Amino acid sequence: MLNGDVPNNILLKGNIDIHNWNSGATPKVPSQTKYGWQNTNAKLNSAYAATRLSLADPLKLIVGSRLDWYDNETTYPYRNTEAHLKVTRHVTKYAGLIYDLDAHHSVYVSYTDIFKSQSFMDVSDGIIAPITGKNYELGIKGEYFDGALNATAAIFQIDQENRANSVTGRDLCPTYPTTACYESAGKVRSNGIELEVQGQLTPNWELGAGYTFTEAKYVKDSLSNEGRLFDTDIPRHQFKMSTTYHLPGQ
Repeated sequence: MLNGDVPNNILLKGNIDIHNWNSGATPKVPSQTKYGWQNTNAKLNSAYAATRLSLADPLKLIVGSRLDWYDNETTYPYRNTEAHLKVTRHVTKYAGLIYDLDAHHSVYVSYTDIFKSQSFMDVSDGIIAPITGKNYELGIKGEYFDGALNATAAIFQIDQENRANSVTGRDLCPTYPTTACYESAGKVRSNGIELEVQGQLTPNWELGAGYTFTEAKYVKDSLSNEGRLFDTDIPRHQFKMSTTYHLPGQ
């Protein structure tokens, strides 16, 4: 137990009241114990700023930036080893242009930097560095019937480096056969399209559907994987549908 009444392995607290916020409801836990063999203490602090500018009557610009500090300390008590990864003042930028074609349609183009921390371990017991990259998107949006029907279509390209990929030879992992270990991929490029429609069939009934095609391939890699799929477990075709019906009364 920690602080007398808080279990040492609390990961999530479910009874948080957002209307009566109490930042000290759950005391800060120095580290988390996973299955008794791994302790991880990771912290991410961020600061961001964004602005929306009207360059002309139909043209709007959105720009922003985020500054990240990331610190990860992981120890393996049963092997008496530890790993430490620290990233200081990493800058992530994004920008977007929106142009209104008419009262119902607008086109947009956007650019976003990528920074995403990972907790995977490599064959040397080191922590895989955060994913970095760039995201480009071009699309069109439509609004019809006074907002009762909305549709979007977009094409995108995502370039990522350091994505964790499971090592094929599990016997190379120091934690084998308990857990798998990972390696940093070179440069992985995902190209795709996304189609989505959301509408209100009746005042109480809403329906939405979407389709996404994505193909992620190596474009640069030290192991001569260029041109190959990054991970065959990632689906290339995804279809989703959802519906909501509001019952009478409260």
